Amino acid sequence: METSAAGAGRPGGGGKSGTAKQLNVGGKLFALEASSLSLSLSLDPSPTPTFVDRDPALLSGILSAIRAPSSPPAFSARVLLDEALFYGLHAQLLAALSPPPLLGFSASLASSPGLHVYDLLEGWHVASVEWSDPTDLRVLKAKVIAIAARPPADAADTNSPILATFECPHRENCILAIDPVTLKPIQEIGRQSGSAAKSSSPDRLVHLQELGLVFASSVSSGAFGYSGYMRLWDIRSGNVVWETSEPGGSGRSSRFGDPFSDADVDVKQLMLYKVCSKSGDIGVADLRRLDNDPWVYMSSGPKGSGGGHGSVLHCYKSQVFVSRKDGLEVWSRLEEQRDDTCNLSEQPGAKETLDRKGINENSFRSSYVDTEEDSKRGMIEMMEGGGDRLFVTREDTPVVEVWESSRLAGAISLA
Repeated sequence: METSAAGAGRPGGGGKSGTAKQLNVGGKLFALEASSLSLSLSLDPSPTPTFVDRDPALLSGILSAIRAPSSPPAFSARVLLDEALFYGLHAQLLAALSPPPLLGFSASLASSPGLHVYDLLEGWHVASVEWSDPTDLRVLKAKVIAIAARPPADAADTNSPILATFECPHRENCILAIDPVTLKPIQEIGRQSGSAAKSSSPDRLVHLQELGLVFASSVSSGAFGYSGYMRLWDIRSGNVVWETSEPGGSGRSSRFGDPFSDADVDVKQLMLYKVCSKSGDIGVADLRRLDNDPWVYMSSGPKGSGGGHGSVLHCYKSQVFVSRKDGLEVWSRLEEQRDDTCNLSEQPGAKETLDRKGINENSFRSSYVDTEEDSKRGMIEMMEGGGDRLFVTREDTPVVEVWESSRLAGAISLA
């Protein structure tokens, strides 16, 4: 038998601190501090190792995660947390798996509208960027609506600008390119009056560094449903290279009454995704093959048949997360079909779709990554990915949930 010794380090049970307690878990011996175990295990008076009829691999995984939380776990976080409840190690494991505390700063450091830059380590205000135009008195007190995420450090160009949407009180708006070193505006892109839906402020920006473009989209909803636009701007020239608007615009007539409620771009795969507000279908288009009707549509099936009203969509790590009334759906693209190794002759409709638009709709699969209890807490209204975690907020709930998945499946809420 193999013996594993580990101390959890925090009081959590009824034994004396520093007293070792031996457990025989499925034939494998573990030596743990009695103070770290649940009351029933720590108070067992037997001098021989207490036999526990459970999987020793799970306890090994729990102890490894507590000792080295940065190492990839052997099991999903949900499985380990459920098992840790039995041993009284749940609180310690949860603390080890949770992200470090957020470093905050005082909002009073900057009171004027604009883009503000902070030093998170020191907690001080570095600079402010404002949109101004001495020739246009309407450009005043512009607030920031959206900021394009910077490319990863290993891919970022040091001269790559920071892109942000600014909007004035009278709805005038533009995308401002900002020098990352001097933190000064260097270019104005897509200035609009904001007087109509097609000229409203973009509420999503995605920097497509590889193509030298910025994706901008705007969505509004009201008594008559959703309306919005998507545009691709050339950063150097400031010109629009492609755009579409819904409802209306171009595309199949069968989709005219089903405008999108949200859209995002997979920067790595250069794919554009949208969720339809009425049907809830997912539309996907190849950014390298855009035309008047570039969309291929995919349906979620019976569980996602509630439509896409209120749905938000977020692309992260080659997956597409979609919030729905009945949970969080994730779409993944199968590697073997993306590489064209599947037998397309067995898929009648796929060959035609692949030839015309470069997308095989049969290469996508969807699943739900949360539980029924999770969905009862409310519909997700914001999402953002970071590392192996997904940060989400729900409607009418002032809490940020942190979802983790080491294998990008079977996510679990940690907060």
